[in-house]
Amino acid sequence: MINVIIIPARAGSVRLKNKNILKINKQTLVERTLIFSKKIKNIDKIIVSSNDLKVLSYSKKFKNIYFIKRPKSLSTSKSLLIDTVNYLNKSFDKKFENILILQPTSPYRSLNLINSNWIKFLNKRKKYKSSISISKGTNIKKRFFLIKKNYLILSKNNNDSNKYQANGNFFMVNINFLKKFKKFVISHFTEGTVINNKKNMIDIDTKQDYILATKFN
Repeated sequence: MINVIIIPARAGSVRLKNKNILKINKQTLVERTLIFSKKIKNIDKIIVSSNDLKVLSYSKKFKNIYFIKRPKSLSTSKSLLIDTVNYLNKSFDKKFENILILQPTSPYRSLNLINSNWIKFLNKRKKYKSSISISKGTNIKKRFFLIKKNYLILSKNNNDSNKYQANGNFFMVNINFLKKFKKFVISHFTEGTVINNKKNMIDIDTKQDYILATKFN
């Protein structure tokens, strides 16, 4: 079994067209993520999943990275990332054990933070493991969590002052967790790493998000 990075880059974003290939400092969001991913330690394979021909064409530039064309059934706006992960897992002879998800829409990351969290994650002797980046947020479309002993607890009270939300900077999960829960994040089982740096909290989903990201350049 192997440790993998998966970079999901589906074409057809609704709110912000072609967001994965928007540029910051002359590099597309996918290129930035590819360059960053090659600096992560203890990784056996880096895999890009996309139905975007522009993204898939990066295979000529980025060697030793697997570019897998995503089937139409996994390329709709309603497609679930877990289904793509399962599809990719079946596509390789060596099955996945630990998975690090890096979404191109998070253009800024701390290499030290992710490397240190990844090493800790790999060393945890637990059958079911899940860890994500979080930050304080107010997006009512996302779930709110409290933190108790590093674990995320789903908040049922909107008046809670210390509420956190997933910010998309990274997701770490082992295959046992996905098989059992069919999700990346489960209350009381998923650990959270708080990111307070405003730049690293950015998750580009709208034009306003993109404009904000370019200001940190």
